[in-house]
Amino acid sequence: MADRILVVEDERITAADLHDTLQELGYIVTGVVSTGAEAILEAERNRPDIVLMDIRIRGDLDGTETALILRDRFNIPAVYLTAHADRETLDRAKRSRPLGYIVKPFQRDELQANIEIAIDAHRRTLRAQQRYQNLTDVLSAVLLGTISIDRKEIVILFNPAAENLTGWGRDEVLGNQVSRVFRLLDVSSGMPIELLLERVLNDNLLAEFNDALLVDKSGRTKPVAGNIAPVHGIAGGGAGVTGRASGAVILFEATPPRPEDPYFKATAKQQGEEGSLTFDDFQIVAASPRMKQLLTVSLRVARSEVPAILIEGETGTGKDLLAQFIHHFSSRRARPFVAVNCSAIPDALLESELFG
Repeated sequence: MADRILVVEDERITAADLHDTLQELGYIVTGVVSTGAEAILEAERNRPDIVLMDIRIRGDLDGTETALILRDRFNIPAVYLTAHADRETLDRAKRSRPLGYIVKPFQRDELQANIEIAIDAHRRTLRAQQRYQNLTDVLSAVLLGTISIDRKEIVILFNPAAENLTGWGRDEVLGNQVSRVFRLLDVSSGMPIELLLERVLNDNLLAEFNDALLVDKSGRTKPVAGNIAPVHGIAGGGAGVTGRASGAVILFEATPPRPEDPYFKATAKQQGEEGSLTFDDFQIVAASPRMKQLLTVSLRVARSEVPAILIEGETGTGKDLLAQFIHHFSSRRARPFVAVNCSAIPDALLESELFG
């Protein structure tokens, strides 16, 4: 299907030339208007993929103001067509985050190249936004307290379970430092517990906290346990340094899943001097600290009721066994476990199924 373009240009000759050129290039011109008010009405009636926008147009709204409204209201980006490239005009144009800036007079090839790049960039952004929205929807449904932060330790996601456990509302914490709303004390000494966020963000390591008291908004404390994991590709996290996390996610709950915990005792028992964990009704043994940590986190994930879990790792590292372990200790254990070889599924199809 051809891409759809709205033209906002108050010079009749230029507007007519643009209309004919775009049609010759194979685009659908949804409309040609000369004012910002007309552009907004036309965009609402016939949603274009992008807008070719002159900056200085007739009416109460100039091109930059109109472009900002179209982006905020309809998520339609603009490519500017203008005879002006002075610093003041450029600064005004940047406020609406355009996907292109073409100075008149322009060439046909230049016009097409800018349009193609702008449309491709916008579609990539839409796909990323959809993926992030899917992730947000999933995390919002998780029964564990879930806090997502960027590299600056700013809260960018705060799910309902986190609201219930901390006493803070989502709108109160988004955009604030996580240290303001998530404070932990050692259960024995009452001293503050460091979250080790720098270690998680810079070294890609998982951090756990047990024997902790969460200080809620009212100052009351409650015992919690959880972990902090690095995350790559968080919206707003930026590209960062190669190999470093773009953010982190904190998962926590009021009932700590530890060997001393009643829930954990029902499923695992300590064996031997090294304190290995053996699960009576599931054939898996954990002896090393890293393996114990992995199974502790996996039990927490199993109880979270999250609808989808992604397990990554090299071939032969036991991903299938871990998936069976999570299934076994989840509420879905009565249903059959079906293993699928994802390596046999094309990446494009798998991505489509995961992210709609």
